[in-house]
Amino acid sequence: MKFADGHGKAKMLIPTCVSIYGQQEGDTCFSITQAFNLTFDFFLQINPNLNCDTIFVGQWLCVDGFLS
Repeated sequence: MKFADGHGKAKMLIPTCVSIYGQQEGDTCFSITQAFNLTFDFFLQINPNLNCDTIFVGQWLCVDGFLS
């Protein structure tokens, strides 16, 4: 994710994960965000390469973290 800094240049925000969850049968990105009280946008930011159409049982997903 990129944001403009004070000088008009784009600054890349790097996600840091502090808690992970192993996806279980029946889970969806939406159900995981609800279970961990996350916004969908933040969930995607801390899982930058995630494709919610192809999550699978046992996949490790970040459920808590920060951007810096």
